[in-house]
Amino acid sequence: MNLSYTSILGDEQILPEIGKFYMLQCLDNEDELREEFTRKLAQKILNYLVVSCAGEMRYCRSETVGNITDLGGDAQALVLTVMKEPKYGSRDFLWCVGYNLAQEFGYPRITQALFEIFDTFEWKSSSVGVDVLSWSSRSVGGVKWANIAKVANQFATGEFNDIIFVDGVMSIVHNSNWAFNKYYNKDCNYLGLQSLLDYKRDATRESIFKLLTDLGIKEKQLETATITIDGLSARVVIHEDQTTNFGQLVAKPPANAEDNDNAARTDEEVTPFSITIESIELTDGTLRFADYSLPLPFSTSIHTLSGQISTLNSTSDQPARVDLEGQVAEYGLARVEGAVDAWNPSRASNLQLTFRNLQIPEYSPYTVHFAGRKIAGGTMDLDLDYTVESRQLDGQNNLVLHDLKLGEKMASSNAMDLPLNLAIALLQDSDGVIDLNLPVTGNVGDPEFDFNQVIRQALGDAIMSVITAPFSFLANLVGADSENLGQVEFAKGRTDLLPPQRERIAKLRAALNQRPALALELAGPFSRNFDGPALQRKKAIEALRQRLAEADRDVADPSLTAESNQSIVETMFSSYYPETDLEAVQARFTEKQNESSGGAELDALVYRNHLAERVITAQSITDPELEAIANARASAVRDALVDPNADVSIAPDRVRLLNPKEIDSVDGERIAMKVGITAN
Repeated sequence: MNLSYTSILGDEQILPEIGKFYMLQCLDNEDELREEFTRKLAQKILNYLVVSCAGEMRYCRSETVGNITDLGGDAQALVLTVMKEPKYGSRDFLWCVGYNLAQEFGYPRITQALFEIFDTFEWKSSSVGVDVLSWSSRSVGGVKWANIAKVANQFATGEFNDIIFVDGVMSIVHNSNWAFNKYYNKDCNYLGLQSLLDYKRDATRESIFKLLTDLGIKEKQLETATITIDGLSARVVIHEDQTTNFGQLVAKPPANAEDNDNAARTDEEVTPFSITIESIELTDGTLRFADYSLPLPFSTSIHTLSGQISTLNSTSDQPARVDLEGQVAEYGLARVEGAVDAWNPSRASNLQLTFRNLQIPEYSPYTVHFAGRKIAGGTMDLDLDYTVESRQLDGQNNLVLHDLKLGEKMASSNAMDLPLNLAIALLQDSDGVIDLNLPVTGNVGDPEFDFNQVIRQALGDAIMSVITAPFSFLANLVGADSENLGQVEFAKGRTDLLPPQRERIAKLRAALNQRPALALELAGPFSRNFDGPALQRKKAIEALRQRLAEADRDVADPSLTAESNQSIVETMFSSYYPETDLEAVQARFTEKQNESSGGAELDALVYRNHLAERVITAQSITDPELEAIANARASAVRDALVDPNADVSIAPDRVRLLNPKEIDSVDGERIAMKVGITAN
């Protein structure tokens, strides 16, 4: 089979295809076309890299290759396949081998095998027969071809997506030239992509010289009048690995760049190039933003972007004034105002960014990344005020959300563990508005400074401060800063609300009226040690009341220590303690008088108090009785909260009674019921 590049890749040349790729990145509303085109182009480039690397295998001679046992199984098999064939030195034949093996065994395996072959062996120059030990002098195989195979493998294994792969291959080279300069075959008279690149480069150089001449370049100085840009189209892309399309435009300096720079310096001071632009006027521009690093890929655009940037002067400390306005999506507004040092933004800049009526569901990818939840509905207003002075950032941000509704949960490894339903219920007022202030500070010159992380932390702190102290937040709403609205206190054995507690409940009721999405959970408290003695006294008095009623006595004041009730209390004592002699008890409280009186006298008051205490102690208190008082306490609070006669009341379904809660120990004279809070 005689295989050529054209038969493998199709009739189109790769360079024009890559040109179309970059054009499509700038077009709005063409996502499907862009994705399909990029997918096909990426596969075409992958085929090209595989057959190119396979063609380079013709230099894999036995006398110049290391120990084959150092290779993995697939790489060994590939070397042996090439070596045993009589046509192993034919590039056309090796194109066939590489392409067919990729089709049969898969691109990940063939690209990994090629990488190992180029990376493991010490390749020699086929022309002069000497070892090649440095990158710059290698003429065949070796490190640069290993890099080409590695890039192909990273795409084949899914490490690179289509966009990153197509964008990244433009920079790869082999030992003598750009990787794509081998695109030719016996059937066409095409001299290679490099010739077209050289042509474009020369044409671009000429056009740049003409532009500089038109602008009026003086020696190391450029001055121009107002520049008007109509229909500007820009695109900002964050890739899956969090690299950006504009970040790839900046070349990284070599590791020894500083040393080389120092070596090249002389005592002569270098005069910086001066640039002065009177102003820049933008009309009908478009900025498209896409972030593919999120669990849900996100994109939006600012269109009809218009405005002005005042004088830009590289030699002046005067910041440029910025005044821009554009439309976000269909009904959103974006404004940028302030001043920025275009040449050194971290020195002195102040920008106010205003966004109005942004549709929150469109930003679900960020909420998934932040909190693991989609957004089902709502709009957002943003006021962002950033000041940078001497690299110190001071940001005062205001976030207003209208009618926010959460959607489904989604897995995200970076999501914070936040109870968002409760947070929204606390923050959202009766008009469905959430108003948050988010201060942001930091040193933008610090290598560890991460703006996204700073914003994330500020928003997380704002939410956590609310959900960790919800009742303090509610107290602030009604001017009760010192009040603990999260608990209601009761006296021993009592279920009635004392006046201070009624006032506390009234403030809680007013706060809940401002937060209609909140609900309360009430678990009435009880403690045997705390409530038991009081319940025993009540039970003893109730028993006395019944005996008085049976004797047709007045039950209005059933006192256990009253003289009029002594006989009945004695009867009750004897029924509880039948083995105790009542006369012996009386004797304990009878004191002998002096000899002149000639008798003894009973201390009746002490005696009656003793009987009362013993009768009270004899009362048994059951768990159901303790739970009943706990339930009565919870009901009392609920009734006060939903009181229809109060100035402000809340719906009964917003107060839920839970099972009673036993308290092991109580400090002080009151037992406290902790109020639970949840989203309704």
